[in-house]
Parts: sequence; structure tokens; C-alpha cells
Amino acid sequence: MVELVADGARIRLLDPVRDYLRCRGKSALEGWHARLLGACPREVGLAAGSGYWDGRVGGRHFMHHFNGCKGKLGEGSLGAIERLNLDYNEIGAKGATALAAILNETKITHLNLQYNNLNDEAKHAVQDAAGSGVDITF
Repeated sequence: MVELVADGARIRLLDPVRDYLRCRGKSALEGWHARLLGACPREVGLAAGSGYWDGRVGGRHFMHHFNGCKGKLGEGSLGAIERLNLDYNEIGAKGATALAAILNETKITHLNLQYNNLNDEAKHAVQDAAGSGVDITF
């Protein structure tokens, strides 16, 4: 399906399924993001491959859904994740604070936060929340 744009000067492809889900799910969007996080495998952002949670793009997908659920994670939502690679995600102090708030509820043993926008205060908050059982790379 296409739509004419700018009096026919361009066309734009329409995605009726995406549009339907976006309209239907507006009130439940945060829950959808949380449920997608619940589907994460043991390793996110690490494996080479073309899967949704693979490679650097897998870390971006994680942050998209993590930000999208706005802290409304269900109990054990991130229970399967043990290794999480979030390098090059432009995570700042606010994102680090949000991550720190959920770290003690996870099974994460390895967290890579290299090449983000973290100040020393944010790094300490993440380290304190994670405890000694998590190997964190800044």
C-alpha cells in the first residue's frame, strides 16, 4: 500500500499492521515493551548473528524497550539475562540510574557499559546497585 505525498511528488509505503498495533496499543505500550524484555535470552548484545537481541543492535533494542516500559517491569522480567552488552548506546546519568534501580532484581553477572555518556557519579550508582557479583566494564 502506498500513499501519495506532496501532491504526488513522492510516495510513502504504508504499514497497516504497524499502524493498527500502534493505535490499538497506545494505552498498553509500556506493558508490551516490558513483555518483550521478558523474552530476552541469557545473552543480549553479544552474539554475532542476525537475531533481534544479537550484536550491538541487540543492546540498542534492549534500551529501546527498557526506556519504553518506563520502569514498569514485572517481577522477574529480566530474569533470563545474565550477560548484557550496552556499549555505544549513549546512556547518560538518567539511564544509568534507571538501570541501577533494577540490577539487584536480575541475574546479570556481566554488564558492558563502555563508550556511553556516564559520569563518575552514574558509574558509582551502577556499581553500588550491582554489588560485587556483577562484572561491569565502563
